[in-house]
Amino acid sequence: MSASECPPDDPVEIARILRDHFRELLAKGDVIADYTGGTKSMSAGMFLAAVQCDGVSLSLVGGRRHNLVRVTDGHERAQTVNVSSIRTQWLLDEARRCWRRYAYGEAHRLLDTCLDPSDEIDLRRVPSGGFAAWDAFDHKLAYEMLHAFGGHLRADLMPALAQMQRDGDRADTLRIVDLVHASARRAAAAQFDSATLLLYRSFEWIGQWSLRVHHGVQAGDVPDSMKERLDGLLHANHKGKLVLRMHNLWTALARLQGPLAAVGVNTHKSRLGFAKLRNTSLYAHGTRPITQADYLDAKRWFETEAYRQFIDVAFKGTPPFQQLPDTW
Repeated sequence: MSASECPPDDPVEIARILRDHFRELLAKGDVIADYTGGTKSMSAGMFLAAVQCDGVSLSLVGGRRHNLVRVTDGHERAQTVNVSSIRTQWLLDEARRCWRRYAYGEAHRLLDTCLDPSDEIDLRRVPSGGFAAWDAFDHKLAYEMLHAFGGHLRADLMPALAQMQRDGDRADTLRIVDLVHASARRAAAAQFDSATLLLYRSFEWIGQWSLRVHHGVQAGDVPDSMKERLDGLLHANHKGKLVLRMHNLWTALARLQGPLAAVGVNTHKSRLGFAKLRNTSLYAHGTRPITQADYLDAKRWFETEAYRQFIDVAFKGTPPFQQLPDTW
């Protein structure tokens, strides 16, 4: 590369040119970049480009000095510069930004690229992987990855995660809360179709949970003994089992007069609008994307008409755990 190709006083352009040049050279072997000579901008640009390119080592001529102008004659020596800590800090900073938008998987993959692993990297990399598994509802894997870091996590998280690995009514109530938190994380990433469908599933699951816990009936397998009480609400599925679909499920809860009967009564018409919104999504039966405004309306409706009542009944008004962390 000739001097004419490199503007002497534009460190940003110098860094861009050298990054491309370094990548070509790295295909042939290791690269050492010596930034001793040149203008200050050229040195700054070379330093920046080298730090940004894994596999490039930095070198300069240093030695004893009596001033800040030049090394004392006869004391010059080439020395390498350790830039791994700079690269590590950049990775950590970028991973921290991923956490702010709940992109734990992206943070985990990013920290996996670190060529100089350390305790600090592992302290962030493993929890990133654990929360990525949690975000994907793989509670067993999440627990395996996170339990060793329990002392570094919020106190409400690990007990809930431990319980969600198991079967039972308590685990179901926690998983419903988990779905609601997941919906908010999808919305934070502007995935409003996913966010809305998770709310829909949460609303349906609350009804299924209440029907089973408070009335001893499985929504997917209603016994013949309930035919009379639930007349007009039941459908036979492809296996011949009597089932309650979402709207009729809540109508059944209103009719059976359990702890969440008021939700069934109060949402008799409005839940049809919620279902219609869900059905417009390509993820369900439609083709129209769900907008942020759609999602916010659905979120307000769900929280006001069903979620608060569920938290009151299932957890005496206090949610068992809060949203997953967006910082470490």
